[in-house]
Amino acid sequence: MRQCHGSEGRGDGPQAAGLEPPPVNFHDHERQDLRNIYSLFATITLGVDGTAMASFARLDEEQRWALAFYASNFLSNDAQRQRGEQVWRQRGGLGLITDIKQLTLLTPAEARAEAGSDGEALLAHLRADPEQLTPAGKDAVRLSRQKLAVSLQAYREGDHEKAYELAMSAYLDGFELAEGQLKTVAPQLRKAVEASMAVYRQLLKSGRPLAVVESQYQTILAQLDQAQTVLAEAGESATLTLLSSMLILLREGLEAILVLAAIAAFLAKADRVHHLRYVHIGWISALLLGIATWLIAQHFIDIGGAGRELTEGIAALVAAGMLLYVGFWLHRQSNAEQWQQYLHGKLSQQLTTGRLWGLVFIAFLAVYREVLETVLFCQAFWLQSTPEGHRHIVIGFVIAAALLVAIAWAIFRFSVRLPLRPFFRANAILLFVLSLVFTGKGIAALQEVGYLRRDPVSFVEIDLLGIYPNAESLGVQVLILLLASVWLLRQRTVAAQRPAE
Repeated sequence: MRQCHGSEGRGDGPQAAGLEPPPVNFHDHERQDLRNIYSLFATITLGVDGTAMASFARLDEEQRWALAFYASNFLSNDAQRQRGEQVWRQRGGLGLITDIKQLTLLTPAEARAEAGSDGEALLAHLRADPEQLTPAGKDAVRLSRQKLAVSLQAYREGDHEKAYELAMSAYLDGFELAEGQLKTVAPQLRKAVEASMAVYRQLLKSGRPLAVVESQYQTILAQLDQAQTVLAEAGESATLTLLSSMLILLREGLEAILVLAAIAAFLAKADRVHHLRYVHIGWISALLLGIATWLIAQHFIDIGGAGRELTEGIAALVAAGMLLYVGFWLHRQSNAEQWQQYLHGKLSQQLTTGRLWGLVFIAFLAVYREVLETVLFCQAFWLQSTPEGHRHIVIGFVIAAALLVAIAWAIFRFSVRLPLRPFFRANAILLFVLSLVFTGKGIAALQEVGYLRRDPVSFVEIDLLGIYPNAESLGVQVLILLLASVWLLRQRTVAAQRPAE
């Protein structure tokens, strides 16, 4: 290329003299203003009959595309590219450029006609750095920033509903996928960004003045810059990468393991270990469906963050109700005499009919929600990591999986050895706690998609336990605690009166 077009693309290379027609000058604004990258690629691939421009088909496709992008950059200067980078950071793709295909088909003239000098500058920046639009470059934080930029633009134009939808997507389809890693390396920053984005959505929904909305938007941008820096640094650290991937799986898998271990221990205590196959059907089905959901979302149907959160929220609340019921039932059986009567009377029949599929359903719900969330977190984490980082992610997952197996084995082993009364009471308490956790997380998921209100209160946040500082979530959890306490007191009163009868 340099032999004909010159080192600066001006058509003045060593072999240019005497060529007719002369080599193209890539700085010719009038000509290049109407050319897109695809036309450059076609020329490089096919050549031009009747000219010295030969075909470069001997190069592989990736090399020809790289050459086309290289040639496209001569038209713009560093000042334009720097301005375009600023536009990209603050206003995303302006609705003009959201993927590589659009980038290769857009001409400078078209970009200018659609979005003025900002559009032309944005095109110059992305031509120089197309990695911003690839899956690896389009990470969760950058995607969040792009959607927020378009959201703000929609608000400026008076479309408040679209602005709110985009702001919701900026969190659910963008930033939320980075939360898994941020929870490990910068938990306070994660909370701050989440809170700021919630405030921003509320400002849009309530139609607040543009200046107030823009101020909040700038606050979020500064926080996202911090998050991106932290995530980039974490991605370069082998230890942090391994630890983050390990904790993602541990955090999401622990709740499911506790539910499965409690059910398995109960069956062992009831001398019905052979019915464990129903529990296995439940968790294996959930695992397979979780992976299938991810594959469908990747290749066939765009399952957005709102659909994911709605699925997770409903599954969590249904699981919470079932766990609460099972917890009450286990506590009621803690009396040895009652348990023996149950074993000799109804257990055999009930564990061979509908109750068995109830075990399948509980196991399925407990695992599906966690699998879905884990897969999505890990997908974002994987894309943000280097090939070397991928190795540490896999190692972290293997360690976490081993720990989860050990935890499940220990719970099963020691709970089976417990005397009858402590066993049932311990299992009942465990399921009560898990029902509260699932309740909190289910409500939080529905709040994030706007199905439930969220009124913040001054309280601690413990994500692992499903405790979030808002009136709705805490209110329902307190109500469950009160109902459980009343029920337990009533059971104790009935038990105290039984010998006297």
